[in-house]
Amino acid sequence: MFAHFQQETAGLVYQEEILQSPYCADWSDWIKKSYPCKSGKMYYGRGAKQLSWNYNYGAFSNAMFGDPDILLEDPELVATTWLNFASAMWFFVTPQPPKPSMLQVIDGSWKPNGADSAANLQSGFGATTLIINGDLECGENRTNPTGADNRATYYNDYAGRLGVDITGENLLCSDSGPFSSEGSAGKASLYWGPNTGCSLVTWQTAYSALVEGDYARCNGEEPTCIPDSQQTTSPSLPSSTSVSTTTVSRSTPSVPASTSKLTVSIATLRILTLVQLVWTAFSSGAS
Repeated sequence: MFAHFQQETAGLVYQEEILQSPYCADWSDWIKKSYPCKSGKMYYGRGAKQLSWNYNYGAFSNAMFGDPDILLEDPELVATTWLNFASAMWFFVTPQPPKPSMLQVIDGSWKPNGADSAANLQSGFGATTLIINGDLECGENRTNPTGADNRATYYNDYAGRLGVDITGENLLCSDSGPFSSEGSAGKASLYWGPNTGCSLVTWQTAYSALVEGDYARCNGEEPTCIPDSQQTTSPSLPSSTSVSTTTVSRSTPSVPASTSKLTVSIATLRILTLVQLVWTAFSSGAS
């Protein structure tokens, strides 16, 4: 991630994209309905990874707050608050079929199939660049011919400083094709389909199986989740002071273990923002 931070923000100098434009996706009806662009707001790159596009702001907002509109209405918060690093970590751990998550590519849980191999897709740092900015920096027709090389240079530098052996790892993506629906990540069922009775589907919808409450939302209900602290009533707690709980209105179908282990919690993302402290200390010591 440090290498990508360096490329995206010049070492966290630029928390907002220099060449700013609306980044309002309107080519899909479900995106326009689920993540509508707000009047006067632009969704250009912000934060450590430069979160871009209304659908990413909306999905990240839903994962963090259970409400896409919070960051669609106030996208500036991604650059000015702790969401700066949280947005980067959310993108890092969240698969977006047909693309796997960057974490899956790095930790080896993503297993290329025949279609992936035919596109010369393999685990390693190069694939993370393809996930972030593949249209511009990867493949034969890339319009930014130096972007991926810069990222690989930064990655080599940080790996050396941290004593990480990256011998043999594929660092570039110049000869890689795009992730496709026939690839292993493209076949992962990670979304609830509103047009299929809210069963799990392989294509992207506004309802993620990785976000608590989205199954209820898919069914047109308000999610009523019981906090972990209230799941079991303590035997020593007097009945007069016991806390009442709200029954979950609809039980969520079980998600395959390979999918459920990817679930992102708000608490986890907040903890991961400690990376900011690591980055700050590391950069100060290196300067």
